[in-house]
Amino acid sequence: MRFLLRLFSVFFLAAAVVAGTADTIQSFAADAPVMTPGLTVVEFVAPKAFEKAEAYVGGLPDGSQLQDMVLRLFGQPAFALFLGLALIFWILGYKRKKPAGRFTA
Repeated sequence: MRFLLRLFSVFFLAAAVVAGTADTIQSFAADAPVMTPGLTVVEFVAPKAFEKAEAYVGGLPDGSQLQDMVLRLFGQPAFALFLGLALIFWILGYKRKKPAGRFTA
């Protein structure tokens, strides 16, 4: 299980680096800061999953706190969203070292 969590962490870290690199290149080309929203990336990578999530969030009552939270979360820059996910998966897959070493009972 920890292996999968660490694997997901590495995947999201790589996605954050790619998204950050793409934003940096676009920022230099435009002479202005460009940050791609996470919603745009999710829509481009997995359109069917995006449609299902959009239908679920759209089915929530207007003004719902969950709907607002999801929209704010995916409105953040993609690199920040992926860095946050990488951190969460890394924390979940982290194995603490024994305080007294490997020879403890």
